[in-house]
Amino acid sequence: MTRITNLMFLGLFLLSFSVTAHQIKIPDSIDDLSVTKVAENVYVLHGVIGMPDKNNKGFMSNSSFIVSDAGVVIVDTGGSLKYGEYLVTKIREVTDKPVVAIINTHMHGDHWLGNAALRKVFPDAKIYAHEKAISRLKGGEAQQWLDSFAQAIGKTLVGTEAVLPDIALKDGDSVKLAGRNYKIHHTGQAHTDNDIMIESPADKVLFAGDILVYGAVVSGGRPEDFSAKGQLKAIDHALSLP
Repeated sequence: MTRITNLMFLGLFLLSFSVTAHQIKIPDSIDDLSVTKVAENVYVLHGVIGMPDKNNKGFMSNSSFIVSDAGVVIVDTGGSLKYGEYLVTKIREVTDKPVVAIINTHMHGDHWLGNAALRKVFPDAKIYAHEKAISRLKGGEAQQWLDSFAQAIGKTLVGTEAVLPDIALKDGDSVKLAGRNYKIHHTGQAHTDNDIMIESPADKVLFAGDILVYGAVVSGGRPEDFSAKGQLKAIDHALSLP
């Protein structure tokens, strides 16, 4: 496996009505994580900037959740079982509704390795990702991510298993989860070849994954996955949404 050289994976939210609609507080360490409410039903835990290490415990991306009367939908679950367990506790501070669905924005490990914790607590939760992400992870890259994160964050990864998304999404799909409609956007190869952005029209929120990266125009942490022009195209598409 090509060594991960720059895991600065922070999937920022683009609120459709303003790219600066809420103040972003990036934590210095995992001990500083807190839930930020960014819309009436939408909450986010912003990740720690940096490579995966024992400080950030593999949480360098954002995890988000949307609450409705019918349950909770999560976008990205972090980089370990332990972080996924922490995410469950933060959700429980907001609601006692069950998690009914998880969407992984792409195949990089900091966005899906927490699936294991959510599946243990919510065994009926469905897990979605782009069809290419599912294919690549099932083709052997899931184990590569486990091995890479084990080296980077050590004991924090103990107990983490590869619980993979198994419901495929593609560009243009519209899915109804927990009583709310979500639109799926995929513009081709960008940060990876399997990035999706998830639009929640009811909340006027777009979950952009690593299409938008804090402190950088584009993010090519794994050059074999990456297209700078493709990422700029995806950003243009995001900005074109209502």
